[in-house]
Order: sequence, then structure tokens, then C-alpha cells
Amino acid sequence: MRARRSLFGLLFGLCSAAIVLAAEAPPVTIEADHAVFEEQQGRSTYRGHVVVTRDGLEIRADQVTVVTDADGALQRVQAQGAPVTF
Repeated sequence: MRARRSLFGLLFGLCSAAIVLAAEAPPVTIEADHAVFEEQQGRSTYRGHVVVTRDGLEIRADQVTVVTDADGALQRVQAQGAPVTF
């Protein structure tokens, strides 16, 4: 009986973890002076006083390039500047 409880606890824990991982990621907010959107390539470039925020994290840079996949999911954020701060 004890082994069943342990197995049940393990399965419950794994299911709970899967639910947390499946939750949507917090939104990304980007502010900039200028933006160029290249939808076919899945790339957006932001220039001039760029501020990227997500779930309490803030990145400040001169230029930020955002790459998304075919479904529009965020793949990579690349920041350049002198300096880049977060």
C-alpha cells in the first residue's frame, strides 16, 4: 500500500509540473523609437532607446532584434548597444 501512495504522489507531482510548464509564457513588451518588421523572415528590429520587458525583467539597448518561429512564438532576442543593461 505504501508503494502505491508513493507512485500516486510521484504521478501527481509530474502532472502538476506538466501543467505549470504548459502555462502560457508572460507577454513581452517592446518600446522603441523605430521598428522594422520582416514577417516573412520572422524577424523584427527595434532601434533607438529600446526597452524590452517581460515578467519583471527589463532590457535596455540601442538595438534589439527579435526572432520568432512560423507560429509567432518567441525564439531569440538579441540586444546591441553601448551599453546593454538588464
